Amino acid sequence: MDLKVNYGSLSTASGDLNAGAAAIQSTLDNMDAELQQLHSNWEGDAQEAYLIAKQQWTEGMTGMRDVLAQISTLVDSANQSYNSTDSANAARFQ
Repeated sequence: MDLKVNYGSLSTASGDLNAGAAAIQSTLDNMDAELQQLHSNWEGDAQEAYLIAKQQWTEGMTGMRDVLAQISTLVDSANQSYNSTDSANAARFQ
């Protein structure tokens, strides 16, 4: 079994995943800021429906953000482990 690891690609993937998580957080923050103005003027059933929908949206997006951040960390950790193992194996031949 051959195993080939491209450290640069793993590093890029980790960074891209982390950037995706940050973009989700930025979107949530911007949405909250923009909709806060509307929310303060809303009353009744429309406000309640909005709050329920917003909570569901926020939970879903926050979950996605957290998963992307976790995957980013795992990819980075795997990259470091591969690199350390490769360096240790190379040192055995010197």
